Amino acid sequence: MKKIIAGILAFTTVFTILTGCGKDESSSSEKSSSSSAQSAEKAGDSASTDEDNTNSTEENVTEEDVTEENTETETKENNNSSDSGYIEPSGDYEDFIKDAIENINAENYKELLYSYYPTDVIDTILEYRPDMMDELKEDLDSDGKKIIYKGIISEEKVPDDEIADAGEELAQYAAAAELIKKYKGDVEAIPEEEQEAAMEVRDSRYKITQAYLVDVEIEYEGEEGNPDEMYFLVYYIDGDGWKLEESMVGYVKKSKKTTLNAHASSLEKAFASALTDLDVEGVDLSGKYIISSDDSMNVNAESKPVDKIKSQTKNYFDDIVKIDYFVVIDNGCPIYAVIKNKDDDTYIGTYPAYTLPADINDYSKERDENFNHSYEELYQLAKDLLK
Repeated sequence: MKKIIAGILAFTTVFTILTGCGKDESSSSEKSSSSSAQSAEKAGDSASTDEDNTNSTEENVTEEDVTEENTETETKENNNSSDSGYIEPSGDYEDFIKDAIENINAENYKELLYSYYPTDVIDTILEYRPDMMDELKEDLDSDGKKIIYKGIISEEKVPDDEIADAGEELAQYAAAAELIKKYKGDVEAIPEEEQEAAMEVRDSRYKITQAYLVDVEIEYEGEEGNPDEMYFLVYYIDGDGWKLEESMVGYVKKSKKTTLNAHASSLEKAFASALTDLDVEGVDLSGKYIISSDDSMNVNAESKPVDKIKSQTKNYFDDIVKIDYFVVIDNGCPIYAVIKNKDDDTYIGTYPAYTLPADINDYSKERDENFNHSYEELYQLAKDLLK
């Protein structure tokens, strides 16, 4: 699936080079991230989450409510779903996603292109560079496995102000297509200053009326019973219809990180409650130490009732057995927590959110706005501070 999507997005190189979407050195899907995705990422950048119910975490973290400081988003959870475990979408986009998957299975790449970008943009590309469709078919590297759509696991509504910004930024694509038309498909002939001008275009020619981040469960034919997930931004352009952006991985990662940060906060609260209970019982909790889900990662905790602390914490955080974690404790007070899903290092969450354990001795934390640290790296930093 991802190879197919990468191939489809490679087709649009003739105009994404004009809109600055081909300069990232990350994965193929992220290289082609659209301006609408970039706008929506702003919501993720400013998100901070507070989770009050310490027993509410799910095994798959995309199903939690995410509360942002400045922008409120809405997430539908599985507890509002049917017995199948899938939710009913807020918008009427489910059939659109199903059709897109069927087009992938049928290798109907032309229809897929119209699913990804405004119709007038693709019309122009195909009119002036019809050869690109042949190149696309040659470049695609599909493993031939059919995708089986299962259902929607979760959705998150994109805030209205971000929708408006994304609609204006889509105008870059139209401006790039106009240049392709002006130079009759000869992209190399387009002057650099005109390319730069196209990148700056913002107007209201495209009005996005609704948008959702959607987590979809799929299976591959021949591998039934081994579910996988795909993440989409789906958005509705007034007068054009639903579009999808599978290259929304960046924002989805931020959303997942935000949710895991909420779980890290829940874990901290659960430890705080458990340690308070044990302190009332007269248990010695003094000192600075780390308690981890992996006992081999405990630090300075030899004299502490680790098993009892974990057991008491589970009373406040049922799903603690589903995560890997470590918590830094200072004289019975949890001051820093890091979690991740078991056997999955893709995303981590911290409490306080997006922070490094800069100086445990005076409780200060170093906030990292471009937070991209591994579980092991944060553990080593915290461990070094206790030496």
